[in-house]
Amino acid sequence: MEIKKFRRQYDLELIPASQENIIIGTLVWDPLFGKPQLDHNGMPENIYNAFLDANIMDQTEWKSSLDALRTTALVEAHFAERTVELDTETAIALENPQIGKLSSQFNLGLVRKFTFGDLQARAMDNLQRVRIDSLLELLKKNNWDDYDGNIRRVFLITELYYGRIKIVIDTQVKAELEAAIPKANLELTSKTESELSTEYTFSHKNVPFAMRIEKVKGFNG
Repeated sequence: MEIKKFRRQYDLELIPASQENIIIGTLVWDPLFGKPQLDHNGMPENIYNAFLDANIMDQTEWKSSLDALRTTALVEAHFAERTVELDTETAIALENPQIGKLSSQFNLGLVRKFTFGDLQARAMDNLQRVRIDSLLELLKKNNWDDYDGNIRRVFLITELYYGRIKIVIDTQVKAELEAAIPKANLELTSKTESELSTEYTFSHKNVPFAMRIEKVKGFNG
């Protein structure tokens, strides 16, 4: 599955350069063309950074707010399907560090099937949404220039999705892959073999692969 099809089917965005420190509330620049960007000129890293920069929140409140977002519970994702299949080229383009570790040791062109399975999610809860909504209203009222110049045209992450990385290869290249796994320092959680193919499952190591983003301009608690 390529990125546009993924967006249509799941109403989510694949994360182009994922990492463990991406949390709920992270801000995203979604251009008219191209992939969403986690870095953009003048854009704060997280919605609470914008409130801190505008002096409507102190350091103590800012830290506790970010801690609350970082500890959002990881729960089973409610998709009709329990796996998300991607074509290998799209998977490599995500720059997921787990995939990157493997690609540095093994030719991913040999992968016959690539999926994220056993899906889990973190979602912004109602209390967090109401608080952010209230702070946005305060920001617009008292610090319009900070709001308009830095965050009005950006998006924030309200849901993050995680999945164990599952790949299927021809059994004839099994030895090559199994030699690469310890070199890539990957956590293999299971292996299933048939006569012709073998499926390997790796831990997601708390690195999300997809996100739901909402416009800051129209955000509603």
